[in-house]
Amino acid sequence: MSPNEEEKTVIATLKDRIPTPPKPEGNPPSFIQYTGEAVGKRYLLVKELTSIGRGAQMELCIPEASVSRHHADVTLQGTQVRLSDAGSANGTYVNEKLLTAATVLQDQDMVRLGTVVLKYMSAENLDGWVHDKMHRLSTVDGGTGIYNKQFLLDALEAEWRKAKSTHDLTLLYYDLDHFKRVNDTYGHNAGDVVLRETVNAIRPLLNKYQLFCRFGGEEFVILLPQTQLAAGKQLGEILRATMAACDIKLEKDGAAIIHRQTLSMGVAQMSPTMLAPRELLEAADQKLYTAKQGGRNQVVG
Repeated sequence: MSPNEEEKTVIATLKDRIPTPPKPEGNPPSFIQYTGEAVGKRYLLVKELTSIGRGAQMELCIPEASVSRHHADVTLQGTQVRLSDAGSANGTYVNEKLLTAATVLQDQDMVRLGTVVLKYMSAENLDGWVHDKMHRLSTVDGGTGIYNKQFLLDALEAEWRKAKSTHDLTLLYYDLDHFKRVNDTYGHNAGDVVLRETVNAIRPLLNKYQLFCRFGGEEFVILLPQTQLAAGKQLGEILRATMAACDIKLEKDGAAIIHRQTLSMGVAQMSPTMLAPRELLEAADQKLYTAKQGGRNQVVG
């Protein structure tokens, strides 16, 4: 390319400037939270009935004090999205008008539940789709496609509050054994492959309520709401055994290589003596240290 060609400005067409909106089935209606601790979070409305409240059993859980345990309901009827109050203590408002009967939401309606404000985005609204992409960039680890450390810390705070009365909150903390050796032997590209493939092996074994996060480097955390220590250890052992038996295909000097990657894991449950969420992380980290000192490729809880 000549210097003159490098200096040329590419003229963007109208098609280049305007992104193609997603298909309706790929952009469901949603709420975006405008106030409260989860500002910016997008809640997709994909079920015929979505219950909203601070109760842990709600489909759309907003753990804020001004939100009732079961505050409101959203129903999908064809292309219409209907919102109704569920007898909440502080009321449900649409554009600051108290809701006394079920109402059909219109694009960009502002919904208030107690002091929490949500903005409704219809399926046709491209802004909701763009917002989701931006929010994903800030909460998802680019190398593995799972949640990042900041998302974990925010989720841990929320789940900690919900589990204060039962202490049914367990955390799995693991890292990949001798991972530095992988990078040193096969190169950092191979290391990236190993990170992705370990995630791909473990993710299908988790349900939608179990939050899988990359904490940093080769360290990962899985947050298990409404789970006690014994169940957490049982799941941890399934994950460890699955990973130990997984063949990961690598390449060195043009030759195909099968790599087996093990992990060491610490498991801890929230206890009445813990004063802050960080203590749960530290307890699991200490168990992880014990697992590594004990020979690796094991679960300690």
